[in-house]
Amino acid sequence: MKKVELYTKDGCGQCQLLKQWLGMKKVTYSEVNVSHNEPALELLQSRGMTSLPRIAIDDEFINYSEFIDILDYL
Repeated sequence: MKKVELYTKDGCGQCQLLKQWLGMKKVTYSEVNVSHNEPALELLQSRGMTSLPRIAIDDEFINYSEFIDILDYL
C-alpha cells in the first residue's frame, strides 16, 4: 500500500472536502496540518507550494485538477 500524506491547514474548506472525499473512497492517509507544523510549512514553501490541500504519495507531491485524478496515483 502506498503512503498517502494530506497537507492541510486550519480553516481550509477545500481541505475538509478532500478529507471527506478520501474517506468516502476508503483511502487511508495521514494528515499533516501546517498550521501546527512549521517544518512541513517550510517544506511546502521551499517547493513553491502556496495553496492547500496538497497530497504526497510515497513522499512525492502530486498534481491533480480534480479529486478523482488522485486515484490514478494509488
